[in-house]
Amino acid sequence: MNEIYFETLEISCLGPEQKGDYVIKDDSHLKDFYQTLQPDNSRLSQLPKIDFTKEMIIAVARGECPSTDYTTKIEKLKEEKDSPRGEILEVFVEKENPQKRVKDTQCGYPVHIIKTQRYDGEIYFARRIERLKK
Repeated sequence: MNEIYFETLEISCLGPEQKGDYVIKDDSHLKDFYQTLQPDNSRLSQLPKIDFTKEMIIAVARGECPSTDYTTKIEKLKEEKDSPRGEILEVFVEKENPQKRVKDTQCGYPVHIIKTQRYDGEIYFARRIERLKK
C-alpha cells in the first residue's frame, strides 16, 4: 500500500446539504459541486485552479448536522494494488461528533475538500471512523 499525498483546499461546516462522497475530474463537475456549498454560491468566483489532466478533487460531506460542532476529515489516501477488488485508491475518512449536544442556532454541513494526483482506477471510501470530540 502506497500512501498518496494530498492538499486540503477546504475543511469547514459550509458543505452541501446532502451527505456524499465526491470525485471530481473536470471543470464542469467542479463548478456543479461548488454550487452545492453553503450558504450560497459566493465561492464560485474563487474556484480552485486544477489541472485535471494531472489532478483531481476528492470531497466528503456529512450533510446537515444539528450544530457546527460536527466534523469530517479525510485522514489519508492509499493506493492498494493487491486488494480483492484489484487496484484501488482508498480514501480513509474520520468523523467526529460532539460529546454533548450544544444548543446551536446554526446547522453545520461538514465537508473536507482535497486536491490530489489524478487516479483513473476505482476509488473506495473506506473505514469511516466515528468518534466523540474531546
